[in-house]
Amino acid sequence: MTAPATISSAKYEPEKFKLIGIVGDSDFVLLSSKAHSFKTIDELIDYVLKPGSKELILAHWGAGSSPQVVGADFQTRTGAKFLEVPYKGAAPLIADMLGAHIDLAFVPIGGGTLSLIQAGQVNAIAIASAERNPALPTVPTISESTKVGKFEYSIWSALFAPPGTPDDVIARLNDALNVWSSSDENLERVKANASRRVAPMDVSQAMKFFKSEREKYLTVLGSLSLKPQ
Repeated sequence: MTAPATISSAKYEPEKFKLIGIVGDSDFVLLSSKAHSFKTIDELIDYVLKPGSKELILAHWGAGSSPQVVGADFQTRTGAKFLEVPYKGAAPLIADMLGAHIDLAFVPIGGGTLSLIQAGQVNAIAIASAERNPALPTVPTISESTKVGKFEYSIWSALFAPPGTPDDVIARLNDALNVWSSSDENLERVKANASRRVAPMDVSQAMKFFKSEREKYLTVLGSLSLKPQ
Protein backbone atom coordinates (compact mmCIF):
# COMPACT_ATOMS: atom_id res chain seq x y z
CA MET A 1 0.00 0.00 0.00
CA THR A 2 2.77 2.46 0.90
CA ALA A 3 5.81 0.65 -0.52
CA PRO A 4 6.23 2.97 -3.55
CA ALA A 5 6.69 5.90 -1.15
CA THR A 6 9.57 4.26 0.72
CA ILE A 7 11.12 1.60 -1.57
CA SER A 8 12.72 2.86 -4.77
CA SER A 9 12.42 -0.52 -6.49
CA ALA A 10 8.64 -0.58 -5.99
CA LYS A 11 7.59 1.01 -9.27
CA TYR A 12 3.94 0.00 -9.22
CA GLU A 13 1.01 2.33 -8.43
CA PRO A 14 -1.44 0.62 -6.04
CA GLU A 15 -4.40 2.69 -7.18
CA LYS A 16 -4.11 1.31 -10.73
CA PHE A 17 -4.97 -2.24 -9.65
CA LYS A 18 -8.61 -3.34 -9.39
CA LEU A 19 -9.63 -3.86 -5.76
CA ILE A 20 -11.87 -6.88 -5.24
CA GLY A 21 -12.32 -6.60 -1.49
CA ILE A 22 -10.81 -6.62 2.00
CA VAL A 23 -9.87 -10.09 3.24
CA GLY A 24 -8.65 -9.75 6.84
CA ASP A 25 -7.91 -7.27 9.61
CA SER A 26 -5.57 -7.61 12.63
CA ASP A 27 -5.27 -5.02 15.40
CA PHE A 28 -1.99 -3.43 16.40
CA VAL A 29 -1.18 -3.89 20.09
CA LEU A 30 1.40 -1.89 22.01
CA LEU A 31 3.68 -4.33 23.82
CA SER A 32 6.26 -3.73 26.51
CA SER A 33 8.91 -6.03 27.90
CA LYS A 34 8.45 -7.56 31.33
CA ALA A 35 11.00 -5.06 32.64
CA HIS A 36 8.14 -2.55 32.83
CA SER A 37 4.80 -2.51 34.63
CA PHE A 38 2.81 0.07 32.64
CA LYS A 39 -0.87 -0.81 33.02
CA THR A 40 -2.29 1.87 30.76
CA ILE A 41 -1.32 4.26 28.01
CA ASP A 42 -1.70 7.15 30.44
CA GLU A 43 0.88 5.62 32.80
CA LEU A 44 3.31 5.21 29.90
CA ILE A 45 2.83 8.78 28.68
CA ASP A 46 3.17 10.23 32.17
CA TYR A 47 6.43 8.32 32.65
CA VAL A 48 7.92 9.39 29.32
CA LEU A 49 7.00 13.06 29.80
CA LYS A 50 8.32 13.19 33.36
CA PRO A 51 11.70 14.99 33.47
CA GLY A 52 14.56 12.65 34.26
CA SER A 53 12.82 9.48 33.08
CA LYS A 54 14.95 6.90 31.30
CA GLU A 55 14.61 7.05 27.52
CA LEU A 56 12.61 4.07 26.26
CA ILE A 57 13.38 2.12 23.09
CA LEU A 58 10.56 1.74 20.56
CA ALA A 59 11.34 -0.94 17.99
CA HIS A 60 9.85 -1.46 14.53
CA TRP A 61 10.85 -3.26 11.36
CA GLY A 62 12.33 -0.55 9.20
CA ALA A 63 11.78 2.87 7.70
CA GLY A 64 8.31 3.24 6.23
CA SER A 65 6.99 0.03 7.79
CA SER A 66 3.52 -0.01 9.29
CA PRO A 67 4.83 -0.28 12.89
CA GLN A 68 7.01 2.79 12.32
CA VAL A 69 4.01 4.73 11.02
CA VAL A 70 1.90 3.77 14.03
CA GLY A 71 4.70 4.68 16.44
CA ALA A 72 5.34 8.00 14.70
CA ASP A 73 1.68 8.99 14.90
CA PHE A 74 1.56 7.99 18.57
CA GLN A 75 4.57 10.19 19.37
CA THR A 76 3.17 13.14 17.44
CA ARG A 77 -0.16 13.00 19.21
CA THR A 78 1.19 12.53 22.74
CA GLY A 79 4.45 14.46 22.69
CA ALA A 80 6.23 11.32 23.88
CA LYS A 81 9.64 10.70 22.33
CA PHE A 82 11.30 7.31 22.07
CA LEU A 83 14.61 6.03 20.80
CA GLU A 84 13.57 4.20 17.62
CA VAL A 85 15.44 1.04 16.71
CA PRO A 86 14.74 -0.68 13.35
CA TYR A 87 14.79 -4.46 12.98
CA LYS A 88 14.69 -6.71 9.92
CA GLY A 89 11.40 -8.25 10.92
CA ALA A 90 9.07 -9.21 13.74
CA ALA A 91 10.93 -12.35 14.85
CA PRO A 92 14.22 -10.70 15.92
CA LEU A 93 12.27 -7.81 17.44
CA ILE A 94 10.22 -10.14 19.62
CA ALA A 95 13.32 -12.10 20.60
CA ASP A 96 14.98 -8.93 21.87
CA MET A 97 11.83 -7.89 23.72
CA LEU A 98 11.75 -11.25 25.49
CA GLY A 99 15.35 -10.60 26.50
CA ALA A 100 14.41 -7.09 27.74
CA HIS A 101 16.79 -5.45 25.25
CA ILE A 102 14.01 -3.23 23.91
CA ASP A 103 11.13 -1.61 25.77
CA LEU A 104 8.19 -1.11 23.43
CA ALA A 105 6.80 -2.13 20.03
CA PHE A 106 3.57 -1.85 18.08
CA VAL A 107 2.94 -5.37 16.77
CA PRO A 108 -0.03 -7.00 14.98
CA ILE A 109 -1.93 -9.17 17.41
CA GLY A 110 -2.02 -12.14 15.01
CA GLY A 111 0.57 -14.88 14.65
CA GLY A 112 2.38 -15.74 17.86
CA THR A 113 1.79 -12.39 19.57
CA LEU A 114 -1.42 -13.45 21.29
CA SER A 115 0.14 -16.57 22.79
CA LEU A 116 3.08 -14.55 24.15
CA ILE A 117 0.66 -12.14 25.82
CA GLN A 118 -1.47 -14.94 27.26
CA ALA A 119 1.65 -16.72 28.57
CA GLY A 120 2.72 -13.54 30.34
CA GLN A 121 5.99 -13.27 28.41
CA VAL A 122 5.25 -9.71 27.28
CA ASN A 123 2.88 -7.03 28.52
CA ALA A 124 -0.01 -5.77 26.39
CA ILE A 125 -0.51 -2.11 27.29
CA ALA A 126 -3.27 -1.18 24.85
CA ILE A 127 -4.79 -2.01 21.47
CA ALA A 128 -5.06 0.43 18.56
CA SER A 129 -8.67 -0.32 17.70
CA ALA A 130 -12.13 1.17 18.09
CA GLU A 131 -13.21 -1.61 20.45
CA ARG A 132 -11.44 -4.01 22.79
CA ASN A 133 -10.36 -7.28 21.22
CA PRO A 134 -12.52 -10.23 22.37
CA ALA A 135 -9.39 -12.35 22.82
CA LEU A 136 -7.97 -9.79 25.28
CA PRO A 137 -11.03 -8.23 26.93
CA THR A 138 -9.09 -6.71 29.85
CA VAL A 139 -6.64 -4.85 27.60
CA PRO A 140 -7.94 -1.31 26.95
CA THR A 141 -7.87 0.46 23.62
CA ILE A 142 -5.59 3.42 23.07
CA SER A 143 -8.69 5.42 22.16
CA GLU A 144 -9.92 5.05 25.75
CA SER A 145 -7.13 7.39 26.85
CA THR A 146 -8.11 11.05 27.05
CA LYS A 147 -4.46 11.89 26.34
CA VAL A 148 -4.62 10.37 22.84
CA GLY A 149 -8.16 10.26 21.49
CA LYS A 150 -9.25 8.16 18.53
CA PHE A 151 -6.31 5.97 17.52
CA GLU A 152 -7.02 3.07 15.17
CA TYR A 153 -4.41 1.08 13.28
CA SER A 154 -4.45 -2.46 11.98
CA ILE A 155 -2.75 -4.74 9.49
CA TRP A 156 -5.27 -5.63 6.83
CA SER A 157 -5.06 -7.64 3.64
CA ALA A 158 -6.93 -7.19 0.39
CA LEU A 159 -7.52 -9.03 -2.86
CA PHE A 160 -6.65 -7.22 -6.09
CA ALA A 161 -6.96 -8.01 -9.79
CA PRO A 162 -4.77 -6.76 -12.66
CA PRO A 163 -5.53 -3.39 -14.26
CA GLY A 164 -8.04 -3.75 -17.05
CA THR A 165 -10.05 -6.53 -15.41
CA PRO A 166 -13.70 -5.99 -16.46
CA ASP A 167 -15.93 -4.47 -13.79
CA ASP A 168 -18.47 -7.29 -14.05
CA VAL A 169 -15.73 -9.81 -13.26
CA ILE A 170 -14.64 -7.73 -10.26
CA ALA A 171 -18.24 -7.62 -9.03
CA ARG A 172 -18.60 -11.42 -9.24
CA LEU A 173 -15.33 -11.96 -7.42
CA ASN A 174 -16.43 -9.47 -4.76
CA ASP A 175 -19.67 -11.42 -4.25
CA ALA A 176 -17.70 -14.66 -3.85
CA LEU A 177 -15.31 -13.02 -1.38
CA ASN A 178 -18.21 -11.79 0.76
CA VAL A 179 -19.71 -15.29 0.84
CA TRP A 180 -16.37 -16.71 2.00
CA SER A 181 -16.01 -13.91 4.58
CA SER A 182 -19.21 -15.09 6.28
CA SER A 183 -18.32 -18.79 6.12
CA ASP A 184 -17.78 -20.91 9.23
CA GLU A 185 -14.26 -21.68 8.00
CA ASN A 186 -13.28 -18.02 7.91
CA LEU A 187 -14.97 -17.21 11.21
CA GLU A 188 -12.98 -20.00 12.89
CA ARG A 189 -9.78 -18.61 11.35
CA VAL A 190 -10.61 -15.13 12.62
CA LYS A 191 -11.26 -16.42 16.14
CA ALA A 192 -8.06 -18.49 16.22
CA ASN A 193 -5.92 -15.52 15.14
CA ALA A 194 -7.68 -12.94 17.37
CA SER A 195 -8.25 -10.93 14.20
CA ARG A 196 -11.36 -9.03 13.17
CA ARG A 197 -14.07 -10.27 10.87
CA VAL A 198 -14.36 -7.87 7.95
CA ALA A 199 -17.96 -6.92 7.31
CA PRO A 200 -19.13 -7.62 3.74
CA MET A 201 -18.42 -4.67 1.46
CA ASP A 202 -19.31 -4.06 -2.15
CA VAL A 203 -16.55 -2.81 -4.44
CA SER A 204 -17.23 0.88 -3.86
CA GLN A 205 -17.26 0.45 -0.07
CA ALA A 206 -14.01 -1.53 -0.18
CA MET A 207 -12.39 1.16 -2.33
CA LYS A 208 -13.51 3.88 0.09
CA PHE A 209 -11.90 1.94 2.95
CA PHE A 210 -8.70 1.38 0.97
CA LYS A 211 -8.34 5.05 0.02
CA SER A 212 -8.99 6.19 3.59
CA GLU A 213 -6.39 3.81 5.04
CA ARG A 214 -3.80 4.66 2.39
CA GLU A 215 -4.27 8.39 2.94
CA LYS A 216 -3.85 7.94 6.71
CA TYR A 217 -0.56 6.10 6.31
CA LEU A 218 0.79 8.40 3.59
CA THR A 219 0.01 11.48 5.71
CA VAL A 220 2.14 10.15 8.57
CA LEU A 221 4.89 9.01 6.16
CA GLY A 222 4.94 12.52 4.68
CA SER A 223 5.60 13.99 8.10
CA LEU A 224 8.65 11.72 8.48
CA SER A 225 10.28 13.06 5.27
CA LEU A 226 11.53 9.62 4.33
CA LYS A 227 13.40 9.12 1.06
CA PRO A 228 12.77 5.95 -0.97
CA GLN A 229 15.60 3.45 -0.36
